[in-house]
Amino acid sequence: MKAPSVLSRDEFNLAAEGFVRGSQRGTTRELDLRSTITDGWSWKKHSSFTHLCYLHRSRRTALVPEHDKETEYQDDMEDQIQSEFDASEAVVPELRVVTMQQYVAWSATYQLPGFYFTMHDASGTPVPLETIYRSAFFQKSRSMIAPPETTGIPAIFDRTQRDQSRLGGGDNAQFPVLAQGDHPVLGTPCWVFHPCETSAAIREILDELVGDGWTGSEGDLVRWLETWFMVLSSVVDLRL
Repeated sequence: MKAPSVLSRDEFNLAAEGFVRGSQRGTTRELDLRSTITDGWSWKKHSSFTHLCYLHRSRRTALVPEHDKETEYQDDMEDQIQSEFDASEAVVPELRVVTMQQYVAWSATYQLPGFYFTMHDASGTPVPLETIYRSAFFQKSRSMIAPPETTGIPAIFDRTQRDQSRLGGGDNAQFPVLAQGDHPVLGTPCWVFHPCETSAAIREILDELVGDGWTGSEGDLVRWLETWFMVLSSVVDLRL
């Protein structure tokens, strides 16, 4: 049997619980970056409705601009020039320490996990979307980095080219669509990557990995969720 492109709530709950146990033991299979992508996740349940569950982790990190991340010592000549540069004249970029709350929760609409997150600075102020986008948190792709001439912000984040909630979509949108929404269990406002475009990518990968050998066991469901994380990590840097 082929792997499914969607999961039921019960299947997601089983997969997530197994994923947390596996990450704690260091036995997650499909992700090479176990110590960064899979570390720190915990399994949370609603206090009254225990079937409503989600994955959560908190990350405190410096908001490093993407251009600083990409321009570090490109070759030996640059190293030599840098060593001769007067350190007293060097301009050190100011790093903004932020706290990220990351969640993975099941979407009843799409029958898929969705990635939700918030980002606040030390004062508790939400970090603006444009600042988040320009940070190293986003893995840039060609379709995401082509900015409109008017704002210098990629089209899917340009307020002049979107409505009040959706920050992407259409034929040229990069997977997945980013929007503002409420956490499906907590009810708190978050940024969310809509999961509507993920199923095809996951199905294609799992067809290569398991072929017709899908049994629906807990191990298979954990592998499904690991594949989902692998797809997600092509869009956001979960190592932060």
